[in-house]
Amino acid sequence: MSRTHPNVEPPDELQAWRQRALQVTLIATLSVGAIPLFLTLREALHDPRQQPAALFFLVAYLSLVPLLALRHLGHRLRAWGLLLAGYATGGMALARGGLAGSGRVYLLALPVVATVLVGGRAGMAAMLLSLLTYGGFTLAAGQGWLQPWLVHPESLLPLSVWLNEGATFAMLLAVVTSPVSLLVPPGRHVARHTGLAGGGHVAGEPVGTGAGAGAGEGRAGQDRIGCSSPTTADGAGGGAAHPGLGVARWAAAGPHRPGLPAV
Repeated sequence: MSRTHPNVEPPDELQAWRQRALQVTLIATLSVGAIPLFLTLREALHDPRQQPAALFFLVAYLSLVPLLALRHLGHRLRAWGLLLAGYATGGMALARGGLAGSGRVYLLALPVVATVLVGGRAGMAAMLLSLLTYGGFTLAAGQGWLQPWLVHPESLLPLSVWLNEGATFAMLLAVVTSPVSLLVPPGRHVARHTGLAGGGHVAGEPVGTGAGAGAGEGRAGQDRIGCSSPTTADGAGGGAAHPGLGVARWAAAGPHRPGLPAV
């Protein structure tokens, strides 16, 4: 019999795993992300055109520090803070590098991160945001708005190239994000298999105690009474077929109960 503590919510193992994964992701991003940030800042010292983008990358990088330190902000807020910082960085990478930069890599990876850290709906929302972001930059490239931002002249490509690359990008985005959303189950299904939700033992309660154990002991006691009840006058063992019926027959025998001396 399942037993759930009345005042304790079933623990969400998936949510706990996501919180740990978010913490590890933030640490890894701050550690490894310092390398490209350093290279960009060094280039900005010799090329004034890159200074606005370098300052933007620095602000986006530093915004991850409070997300790592302030864990009381809540998991969803911290996770979406990481995702928005990633989209801001990816957008700036598209603006300064075009299709030759790393912007599309951000847009491809972030929906997967959203699915793992937040959930399937968040992954779908992030995938839509990636498509809209790429579509916006495709429109900007077709109108010539990206030309002042592009660092390398070879990054200035016609609209047809953006459209062709966008079709491949959309296909890869769907192929990568959709299977991941199916691999990450909703947290409520994981909670059903935890000790409080699916098992008969409650943490802190000795094995063999509780309502389920008490009911089992009661049934065992009835079985013992029925099986040990004396045989009735017709020779049928009452407790063998039904414990309660055996006890009733024994009690109805009155002073001539088998097994007891007559008075």
